[in-house]
Amino acid sequence: MQVLIVDDDPLMAELLETLLSGTRPDLHIRVAHSFQAAMSAWQSLTKPVLLLLDWSLPDGDGLTLLKTIRRHDQTVPVLIVSGRSDRESVTAAAHYGVSGYITKPFEPALVRSRLDKLLPAPGVSAGRTVEEVLREELEHLTRLSGHTDSGSILELMAEAEKLSADGLARRWQRDLALVARLLDVANGVSLRRSGEPVNNLRDAITVMGVDHALQQALALSLDASAGIDISVLSHRARQFHGLSLAIADKASELARAMGLDERPLYLAGLMSRVGEVAVLDVLQRHIQQCGELTEQQVDRYVQAWAQEYGNRLKVSWKLPLAIRELSGATHFLPKGVASRDKLAMRLAAMLVAGQEDTEECQRLRRLAGLSEDKVDEP
Repeated sequence: MQVLIVDDDPLMAELLETLLSGTRPDLHIRVAHSFQAAMSAWQSLTKPVLLLLDWSLPDGDGLTLLKTIRRHDQTVPVLIVSGRSDRESVTAAAHYGVSGYITKPFEPALVRSRLDKLLPAPGVSAGRTVEEVLREELEHLTRLSGHTDSGSILELMAEAEKLSADGLARRWQRDLALVARLLDVANGVSLRRSGEPVNNLRDAITVMGVDHALQQALALSLDASAGIDISVLSHRARQFHGLSLAIADKASELARAMGLDERPLYLAGLMSRVGEVAVLDVLQRHIQQCGELTEQQVDRYVQAWAQEYGNRLKVSWKLPLAIRELSGATHFLPKGVASRDKLAMRLAAMLVAGQEDTEECQRLRRLAGLSEDKVDEP
């Protein structure tokens, strides 16, 4: 498998090459230190699986190189590694479908984690069936290709009472996508309350509160749609992520109406479609290596594998059993289950799906002790 590193600093290029070869010794790595050398190297590669790209080059810039490459290859993952961290640069790169943006200086562990997400799994090849790829990926699945590792966010949520806005701000200050999300949400809250804008990450977390900031970070980490750019998959990824957000919001609303703690229900809602998104994540890497899939094939693989992928991730992330069961209740509620929190989760999923007029939905309302005027329909 072929990878191209483009960086005008030989020491930085060597560091990236070392990180890559240490992560995956099966890679064939090419290095270029200029725009022209990068174009020549790119044209000589047969089917590259990754491009690591610096922004500033002596005879051009990385964005122009990215534009040129995207005219010929819309799917190859591109990781920007640059000293530029302004929002305009990040936004411009995102427009051309980058899979990640890391600012210099960086922590090697961060680069390794991004590489783990972007590189095809060992053994993925055109000779393997989709079922074989899905089975192999399932065996070592630990994360999604989101902006932030969901497992690390869940670990923080488990000790939220010990965290401060200062501590989270220091931890997250280099995650530009997360910083942008938290500033956007906090400004919405602050402008409603005081009319004053929020201009830094610490203040954003203070305005939102640690719990809300962690929820937003988890929601962003579960959104793999930013890295899924193949048309047959991207719409479905956005759909599933949006569905999980809607279920989380509705579950919170129902919890308040029923006098329940809304925090575990919101978390369970966020996790409710993680299996579907994980399958799409794997299918993208398969398509990049092995060719196209039809919409019908994608839907069939998602339906067949989503439950196993969701369960594997939730166990890998050490999600408490109670939360896993609440999340599972959004899909299916066995007869005889009278737990009010599970009733709320199943009811939330049905309301979001527009099934409020069905006999089953009305039965769940009665079991939950909810009248029509206690729950607003979506």
